Amino acid sequence: MTGLPPQLEICRTADGSPTISYKRADSYVEKMHHSGGALSESLYIYHHGLDLALAEGCPPHVVSLGLGLAYNELIALAEFQRRNQPGFRIWSFEADEYLRTQFAGWLQGQSGPLGEVYDEIASSIEAHFKITGLRTIASEQFRNQSLQLRGPYPTDVSEVKDVGVFFFDAFSNKMSPELWQELKMHESLSQLLSPHAVLCTYAATGALNRVLKQLEFRLLDRPGFQGKRESTLAIR
Repeated sequence: MTGLPPQLEICRTADGSPTISYKRADSYVEKMHHSGGALSESLYIYHHGLDLALAEGCPPHVVSLGLGLAYNELIALAEFQRRNQPGFRIWSFEADEYLRTQFAGWLQGQSGPLGEVYDEIASSIEAHFKITGLRTIASEQFRNQSLQLRGPYPTDVSEVKDVGVFFFDAFSNKMSPELWQELKMHESLSQLLSPHAVLCTYAATGALNRVLKQLEFRLLDRPGFQGKRESTLAIR
C-alpha cells in the first residue's frame, strides 16, 4: 500500500482481515494481531469482554488501549448500536500520531492512505453484527465526543473516569515495556476503573495478574486465541 510511513505495513491474516506490521527504530517488528485473524481475535478477546461487562451491569464506558486499525472501537460501537445502548463513552488511546490522524480523517469523511482499510474493516464488522452505516455511526459519535481519540496512555487520561470496560490491547512487553510495568499499571488502573468493571487482553502475564488481584478483580478462565494457552479476562 502506497503512502504509508516506512515503519508501517498492511498485512493479511488467515481470516482475510488486515493488520499492521510495525517496525521500531531498532528494526524490531511486531504485528498488531495474531496471524490467525485480526477480526477474529478482536471479536474473541474484546467483544467477548464487552459482552460480559454489559451483561454484568458494568458502566458502558470503554477504554481501548491501542487504536491501531480501530477494530475494537468499531466493534464496541456496533455492539452499542445493536443494543441501542444509552450513555456510552469510548476513549481510544494511540501513541502513534499518524494512526490517530488517519482514523480521525476517515471519521470526518476523508480518504487517506488507510481509508480503504477502514472501509473494509467497517464492512466486515457490519456483516458480523448485522447492522449498516457503521462509518456514519462512528462519525456522529466522534463529533459528539462519545468516541474520543487520545494520545499516549497513561499521560492523556484527563477526565477519563468510571471505566467499566478496559481493552488492554497494547503491543507486547517487548515492544512497549513501559505499558506492562506493574507499578504503572496499578497506578493508572486504580484511578480510572469503576468499582464494577471488566478488563480483557490477549496477553497473560504475572505482573498483570498481580495488579488485577490487588485491585480485587476475579480472574476468569479464558484460553488464548487460536491455540495460545491463556488470555486475560477479569471482573470485579
